[in-house]
Amino acid sequence: GGDRDAAWDDKVGLRRLQALEDSKFSLVHDALRPLLQSHWLHDPKLATHCLGGLAKAQRWRLAGAVLQAMKAEGLEVNIFHCNVAVNACERGGAWAASLALLAQMAACQVELDTVSYSSAIKSSGVSDQKLNVGSSWRLPLSLLGAMAKARVGRNEITFGAAITACERSGRWRKALSLLLTMAQEGAEVDTVACSAAASACAAGEDEEEGLGDASRWGLALQVLRQMSLQGIERNVVTFGAAASACEKAGQWQAALSLLRSVAVAQVQQSTIAFNTAVSACASGGGGGAWASAMGLLACLGRARLEADTVTFSAAISACACSKQAAWPMSLQVLEQMASKGVARNIVTFNTAASACGEAQRWDLALLLLQTVAASKVQRDVTTFNTAIIACARQLQWQSAMDMLREVSSAGILRDTITCNSAVSACDYKQSWQSALHLLGGMAGKNTISYNAAISVLEKHQHWSLALQLLT
Repeated sequence: GGDRDAAWDDKVGLRRLQALEDSKFSLVHDALRPLLQSHWLHDPKLATHCLGGLAKAQRWRLAGAVLQAMKAEGLEVNIFHCNVAVNACERGGAWAASLALLAQMAACQVELDTVSYSSAIKSSGVSDQKLNVGSSWRLPLSLLGAMAKARVGRNEITFGAAITACERSGRWRKALSLLLTMAQEGAEVDTVACSAAASACAAGEDEEEGLGDASRWGLALQVLRQMSLQGIERNVVTFGAAASACEKAGQWQAALSLLRSVAVAQVQQSTIAFNTAVSACASGGGGGAWASAMGLLACLGRARLEADTVTFSAAISACACSKQAAWPMSLQVLEQMASKGVARNIVTFNTAASACGEAQRWDLALLLLQTVAASKVQRDVTTFNTAIIACARQLQWQSAMDMLREVSSAGILRDTITCNSAVSACDYKQSWQSALHLLGGMAGKNTISYNAAISVLEKHQHWSLALQLLT
């Protein structure tokens, strides 16, 4: 008791170790030698205590050095010591070091267990993502396979970490396959694993997996249904993942149904959940999606939640995408934001201006451009492009030219869309000359640029000039 207290309750030795973070192994060894030859020799738990302190501090390099020093002094290195060191690697996001420790354990004839593999899978699934998002699932699945070969028990933590790694890489097929294997092996299928699998369906990569958003949202809902049938708790993350899959597929009605299910399941609703549903209405476009988006805005207040910039922006987008002349509602939502003191950003203004442009209200699009400047929101090239496109649709070439000059005076770099839209606007009286002038000064001219200019020349019957552009 007294010797042990003197050894580590003082914590002086641990602080000294932490100060040697970037030092050579020999210095770490020298600092530990007195303890290794006395207290730790008789009580291996003291080493575990030290390693645990290093794990909490995410000092995985030092944890590895401590294990090396113990081996060098001939002390027994057991599974508890190694697992704490691997846990330090997990906390520090050091996947390579965790794998090296697993190899060391095998070399020291320390039998790896579920805890060892679980920590390694967690660290490899998180850290490898920083290096290569597309392949961050490979290493965790390889370790999971090694567990099966070594006949080490795989539990909900192990499977959950591997499924999460698949989610981060958008490997939804593998995530769902692991969920099935998990149940077949008798591991407890929990909320974490199901939520990760549903999220994988929302974030899945279509290019390599061969199934589009239209099918994956249905699979996410299926995961949710199975959870209900098997009595697995569904939380805000699970519902959010399924709603996100519906949003990406433009399934706004399914997203609204999920939002209702959240209330029935007595899961606490959040602004984020409403935002996802409103965004789904924006993605869904036609039908009554815009009306549902506006209804959700009203429901937020009844749910004692505050709409934020994302909520309002998504509602504006839903109105802008509607083919039912819902553009006046975009302006109404914009006014609501101002009255409620919700920050309006450039995306909000751009979307509302686009809605006005689609409705052939170029005058309102220009008015919004002035409102942006007055509200001190930083305008971008999309802001001006939206206004110029609105002018082009109504052949307001003079206003389009004014906008073009304002782009330069605002210090914003024009892009191809800016110039192409301005050229398209030059379809009035003698404005064909402006079209040629713009074309001549454009950098990065493309087929659209030439087609727009040729169209203007043809309408003014300047066939020879049009022919020159063709050749």
